[in-house]
Amino acid sequence: MNVFVLKFDHKHGTDIAVHSSKDGAFASAILYMRSAAAEWGEEVEHLSDDELWRLWAELSGETEFFSIDEYEVFE
Repeated sequence: MNVFVLKFDHKHGTDIAVHSSKDGAFASAILYMRSAAAEWGEEVEHLSDDELWRLWAELSGETEFFSIDEYEVFE
């Protein structure tokens, strides 16, 4: 079995979330990004999820970075 680890690096540290699918990890990141952008007054509605993912570091002023890594779970 594999898990997908969503890593969120930001100016206050690093947050980690473990998901059972890459799609779930990606969706979680996109949900955060859209919510944060709305709070900042950034208009990102016109961006697709993939575009938002690619542009996030720039939109956040190079202070927030996301990555997803796959890991195998051993018994």
